[in-house]
Amino acid sequence: MRIMELKDGIVKLSGFCEATFEFYGEKVDGFIIRINDINYGACLDPDDGYRSYGAFFETNQPCTNTFPSQDVLLKQIDDKGGYDWCEEPRMNRIEISNPETKETILSVGTIWYDSYYPMGRCYFNPEALPINKLKGIL
Repeated sequence: MRIMELKDGIVKLSGFCEATFEFYGEKVDGFIIRINDINYGACLDPDDGYRSYGAFFETNQPCTNTFPSQDVLLKQIDDKGGYDWCEEPRMNRIEISNPETKETILSVGTIWYDSYYPMGRCYFNPEALPINKLKGIL
């Protein structure tokens, strides 16, 4: 899931909106995130009932909700956890967080990514956006 154009550290976030993407002929819901003036999609691939994967990719779809750019912290994480259900799982994910409060804004990726039953996760927490904290909206 590593996005080569993105480097870990502070990036400029200037948009977030809900979106629908097509994977393997199926429509899936997700988000468009505008980072450093490039739109990225975040979603889960179609679930076959047993396994799913988180996806983060560059997209040409427009971001319909933009705002003044703000600094957020981006991390690309590849945790080498264990295989047993009682151990910390292996994870591959992109995480965007508020650099001041450390709250997670977006986390998308796959837990137990190299297992027979990988589980995709896509979590969005708009309350943690720096712009919402600064304006006292939330």
